[in-house]
Amino acid sequence: MTDINAVVTELNKAFEEFKQAQNERFEKVEKGLKPDPLLEEKLKKIEGTIDSLQEKYDRMVAAMRRPQTASNGADSEEEKQVELFSLMTKTGGNHAGEISVDQLAEYKKGFNAFIRKGEKALTPDEYKAITIGTGAAGGFLVQPEMYNRIIEYVLTVSPLRRYATVETIGTEKLEVPRAVGGVAGGWVGESGVRAVTNTDTFEQVVITAEELYALPEASVRSLDDAAFDVEAFLARRVARTFAQIEGQAFISGDGINKPVGLLDATQGLAGSVTSGAIGAFDIDDLLSVEQALLAEYRPGAVWLMNRAAMTTIRKFKDTSGQYLWQPPVQAGMPSTLLGYEVVLADHMPAVATGSAPIVLANLAEAYMIVDRHDIRVLRDPYSHKGFVQFYFAKRTGGNTVNREAGVKLVIG
Repeated sequence: MTDINAVVTELNKAFEEFKQAQNERFEKVEKGLKPDPLLEEKLKKIEGTIDSLQEKYDRMVAAMRRPQTASNGADSEEEKQVELFSLMTKTGGNHAGEISVDQLAEYKKGFNAFIRKGEKALTPDEYKAITIGTGAAGGFLVQPEMYNRIIEYVLTVSPLRRYATVETIGTEKLEVPRAVGGVAGGWVGESGVRAVTNTDTFEQVVITAEELYALPEASVRSLDDAAFDVEAFLARRVARTFAQIEGQAFISGDGINKPVGLLDATQGLAGSVTSGAIGAFDIDDLLSVEQALLAEYRPGAVWLMNRAAMTTIRKFKDTSGQYLWQPPVQAGMPSTLLGYEVVLADHMPAVATGSAPIVLANLAEAYMIVDRHDIRVLRDPYSHKGFVQFYFAKRTGGNTVNREAGVKLVIG
């Protein structure tokens, strides 16, 4: 908490410096003076500092907020890992019952040997121990500590995962009803005539857990080095790849062997506001987006945008001279825009004619992510001489389940 408080202090200090420099720039512009190169450079430097501090702060808050990846029903770390691995083997392995503490210990030992030496070099006992982690799709399940390392990093980096509804499934797909249209109603007296009203119609949204893979590699020499933590090394690389690829798909995926993105033209958010300027947007456009979002979805709604859009918005002031964007006032609190939390997502589109770079949405209502509860790995020592490639795969899907729960700002 000491570290995050220090970041909040530095972020607010940098924003005060930004406001002073930006106000000075406004005054020069209003007087018709030419831009001051030194002042422009100062502003650019301050904005870079704010961006860096904001990114650091967001990572800290995400780490604080992330849910437990292991079971909440177990007490000790060992019990959590046993319960987690039992779930993994039921959905993606070769074992339908509960895993014992001894079985998990043997699996970890066999899995570590498999990573370093390969399947053919395993002893009979090691091979027998890891067979409970084999699946129809091939490969072995990663052991619980490695699974948690990967998932926790993905939760920290992938913004939609922190706000959308996430479901774990044991099958290939999940069917979710999505309302089309609305329900009519009105006021009526005790003996008044009740007119026939419209009723909701529904369509079935099928969210398929598609295969997402990462292919890191490690040198044979590093695998032979007992001091080298190969599992931590691979987990970092896999998690970074998973987070980047799924983050892109959750926003703009086309649904072909990948999730359907939040901005998909036919299945994504339905509400939109078009900016009044060509290739740009202003304060009035942001206010229009807020007004277009149905009142029932405003509590819990967040802004979703990339850093370039945020840099533009940071300069906006209302009619009383107050800046619309505000940094966090204390540790754990978000940066806000018009009172709503700002979530930065690098995969949101750039500001350009026809793009939708900014969204205001209640993501828990709007979007659903489904996961299979397992991550598998295949080992390939042949494709790249002197190195071993590891094929990691997980099953993930996503789609918009309530198209009315968010509004896009489309650039005119």
